[in-house]
Amino acid sequence: MFKKIIATGVIVSSFALAGLAFAQTGATTTTTSTTDKVACVATAVTTRETAIASGFSDFSGAMTSAYSTRASALATAWGMTTGRKTAVAAAWKAFNTSAKTAQNTWQKAKKADWATFRTASKACKLPGGAGEPASASGN
Repeated sequence: MFKKIIATGVIVSSFALAGLAFAQTGATTTTTSTTDKVACVATAVTTRETAIASGFSDFSGAMTSAYSTRASALATAWGMTTGRKTAVAAAWKAFNTSAKTAQNTWQKAKKADWATFRTASKACKLPGGAGEPASASGN
């Protein structure tokens, strides 16, 4: 009888230990999965920020070119003895057109970068989303 009790205790203990080991393995898998999801979102954020920085660099270059072109055109216009008023107006009109084009291109690029980020971060399936504040709307 005593042997049956010991044997039963050993069997029950074996199942209990196996259950603990299984529970511990399951928790590790969940943590790793969440870690992978966080890493996925981090990659999406890095991609977004790199794209935004590149777009801003393009915008900055376009604006620098617009200012340089305007400066040259105005210098030429103010050196004229006839047609100066028309040349000055043309220089400003060309500048305004270039600046508006650069601004529109920058806004569209930034909007596309954020849309790409939203798609990529949703694909990561991180519970609670990417965790970006509501104020981070792409501006």
